[in-house]
Amino acid sequence: MTDKLRPNQFESLEAYVAAHKAQTRRKLQEAKRGEKSRTAVLTADQVVEIRRKYIPGIVGTKQLGQEYGVGYSTISNIVQGVTWTHVPMGDHASLEEYKAAKQAEAAALPISHANAKLDKAKVREIRRRYAEGAIKLHLAKEYSVDPKTINDILALKIWKDA
Repeated sequence: MTDKLRPNQFESLEAYVAAHKAQTRRKLQEAKRGEKSRTAVLTADQVVEIRRKYIPGIVGTKQLGQEYGVGYSTISNIVQGVTWTHVPMGDHASLEEYKAAKQAEAAALPISHANAKLDKAKVREIRRRYAEGAIKLHLAKEYSVDPKTINDILALKIWKDA
C-alpha cells in the first residue's frame, strides 16, 4: 500500500474507510509530541511547573497563561489532562488523583478566589453578627460586598464550608 490511499484500490468503500482510519491512527501515533513538536511553545519541565502552580480559583489559567506566554485554554488543557498526557502528573498516579489534590489544596487556603473580598473568618463573623441581630444591608456595606452576597452567605448558597 502506498502512502496515498485510493478508493479504487479496495474491494469496497468500507475497506477503504477502514484502511484510511488505520493510516490516520498510525500517523497520529508517530506524530511528535510535546516539546518535540515544531509548534511547541512550552517544555515538559514547564508543564510540570504549571501543574504544580495551578490552584483552582487562586492561581488560575489566565494568570499562568500570561506568565508562560500561552493562552488560558492551553493552560486549561494541560491541567485537565487533555494535552501533554505523556508528561507525568507530578507525584500523582492519575489525573483523578491530581484533580482531587488540587481541589483539596484550594479548599485548605483561607480564601476561595484571588479577588475575593471575604475569607472564612469574615464569613463566620458575618453569620455570627447576623445571628446577634445585625442588619444585612449594614453588613454588606461594612464588608464592601453586594447585599445578595450576604443573603447567599446566610442561606449557605456560598461559603458552605466556612
